[in-house]
Amino acid sequence: MDIVKVSPHLSDMSTSSWKGFGTPLIAVLPSMVEGNTIRSLFLKLLNPLKRSNTCSIDKQDKNSDNFSDTVTKLETRFHAPDPKNMADTTEEGIDIEDALQFYLTDKKCSIMGSQIQMDEIVSPIRLKKKIYVIVRWKNKALEDHDICLLNTLPTMCEQYSKRYQEYVTLYACLEAFLTEEPLDPECPWYCPCCEKHQQSHKKLDLWRLPEVMVIHLKRFSYSQHERNKLEAFVDYPVDDFDLSTYMSNMTDKASCHYRLYAVSNHYGSLGGGHYTAYVHHEEADGWFKFDDDCVVPIDGVDDVKTSAAYLLFYKRV
Repeated sequence: MDIVKVSPHLSDMSTSSWKGFGTPLIAVLPSMVEGNTIRSLFLKLLNPLKRSNTCSIDKQDKNSDNFSDTVTKLETRFHAPDPKNMADTTEEGIDIEDALQFYLTDKKCSIMGSQIQMDEIVSPIRLKKKIYVIVRWKNKALEDHDICLLNTLPTMCEQYSKRYQEYVTLYACLEAFLTEEPLDPECPWYCPCCEKHQQSHKKLDLWRLPEVMVIHLKRFSYSQHERNKLEAFVDYPVDDFDLSTYMSNMTDKASCHYRLYAVSNHYGSLGGGHYTAYVHHEEADGWFKFDDDCVVPIDGVDDVKTSAAYLLFYKRV
């Protein structure tokens, strides 16, 4: 059974103005189930989201020990419930039951079908062995739950095997960027001395480095017939990006070492998509993920590296 949540724009449930939010929740049900069983299971899945912790950075304790504790809690609080304990859930969630209504829908949640009655049987077999449910929330239910945690649910299983992913290092990208290459014979260089077009080569060199360096990864390719987004995984340094071997002017005594402090990610295609960001918080001594208005801690430096990386922000150390 897929339980898909829909939040209201207004608290009045008679309005037709609604918007979706969060991550779909999936659970296994018997072949014959009543509406109150669906509600009980849903309330049990919501139990870890009750307002005991927060995912907002300004409410995080600045102590680094608390930072790691928060990460552990975010990882361990989302486990599949034991069906044997489902009967105890209704008592715990009775204060928000009136703030939730359940409706049948299709796989894409494009329709709002009949309302699920608590004392009536809903048959997954009759509905092709899957039930897709929209849950309509009142504002009270939203206020009582930390719904931004829904965006940090850990992966429980892989639905398909991972395909071979193209891999390249940032150092390899830099070497390719600085490699000498011949100009296209159809676009020769004009020599100001002989006043003729000549076949030539071009090469870029690094002479000075800035205090803050922003690296823009090329994530697109053009051909005669199509444009594609490049999804290659770029392995970039986090703590020590050393550019000393790439400098042409070694008379500059400034440091050539950089530390990563932010990453801008892009998900989607060339025509559109969604942006997120990773930022290092010095006082908390840890990384945080920014996704619209939701801010959550990141478990480990390796999680900062993804194939969605688009802009890399480094500062000199």
